[in-house]
Amino acid sequence: MDEAHKIPVRGPWQHLVHQVRHGLPPDSLVSQRHPMSFANRAKALHGPRRLTNGGNMKRKQHKAKTSDEPELLRLTIDIVFKMVFADPKMAPALAALLTAILRPPSPITGVEVLNPEIPRRIANDKLAVLDLLVLLEDGTRVNVEMQLTDPGRTWVRAPFYWARVHSDQATRGKDHIELKPTIVIFIVNFVQFKHLTGQAHHIFELRHRDDPNLRHPHMRIDFVELPKLPLTLPEDAGLPACHQLAIWGKILRDPADKTLEGVYMSDQVFKATKDKLMEISSDIKNRERARWREKNRMAKAEFEALKNASLEDARAEGEARGRGEGKAEGKAEGKAEGEAKAIDKLLHGILTAEATAGLTDDVIASLVGVSADVVAEVRRALSGRLGDR
Repeated sequence: MDEAHKIPVRGPWQHLVHQVRHGLPPDSLVSQRHPMSFANRAKALHGPRRLTNGGNMKRKQHKAKTSDEPELLRLTIDIVFKMVFADPKMAPALAALLTAILRPPSPITGVEVLNPEIPRRIANDKLAVLDLLVLLEDGTRVNVEMQLTDPGRTWVRAPFYWARVHSDQATRGKDHIELKPTIVIFIVNFVQFKHLTGQAHHIFELRHRDDPNLRHPHMRIDFVELPKLPLTLPEDAGLPACHQLAIWGKILRDPADKTLEGVYMSDQVFKATKDKLMEISSDIKNRERARWREKNRMAKAEFEALKNASLEDARAEGEARGRGEGKAEGKAEGKAEGEAKAIDKLLHGILTAEATAGLTDDVIASLVGVSADVVAEVRRALSGRLGDR
């Protein structure tokens, strides 16, 4: 073998350089013993690719921007909302937010979050409600719930939420006179009261019908409709108290909005909120949890809408047929038949909808009110046409 074909112990890079220098076919000796990528062969032939100083600077700037300025997560996702405001260090921001919503005679200063924990599997739980239970300095309990989408009948369920929080105060041996006021706040990213077009904040209290000034001191339910809050902030929005709710609405919906830069610079509470949100958004695990939570909450809302529409339509149809027969038995049978059709229609809709594809048979059964065997039977019937989901 001539000198050119002697192969000392070399790595793949040295082999290819050796071949090129001695005019050997590039793949004759290297390809079997030391497979190399096309890029490495090109590097051997033409030398390593070097960036100019400008190119290096641009890459460094881009890397710094990516690491220092993450895309901010939205506070309308309940798990992000709780990550920010359940932190004890964020007590001043939470107090400012509650002051803007409740508008007490004097600003709220002392707040304590009674349920700061976030269950590890909460992001994948479509049914769990992730609320924030806050104890004020005067003993009042405030339950704050952020809702990204309408899960269905929020307005109907609101008194139940209030009753649950208020009754939790009652312990064995405790006099009911010791109970403190309870307030439930729903911050919703949808329009709940469509007919009240010019009003974003709604307060419901228990009052005397003939004397509105006589109200029960322990019951209050607030709805804040974020889409109705003004999109454009006043020039002096960083100062007047009357504009605080509009500012918070803007931060909750779009914290990266350029019009908020002046607000962040002029108010330490708002700046601390953005800084905390940036800290959370920089963690890839938090981003993943928020993404799954958002997806699952939207799936839950779609499920509830489908469920309510199916049940109402089918029940109305069954009752109408029963009334047409003119007999109590026929009416009852028609209603039962309508409900059965509604359940069947609902199951077909759930099992074919994209947003609810991840629900298991057991979860669907518990939501609809049937056995898992019924769900499995409908799934099998659909599998031939739609494929097993």
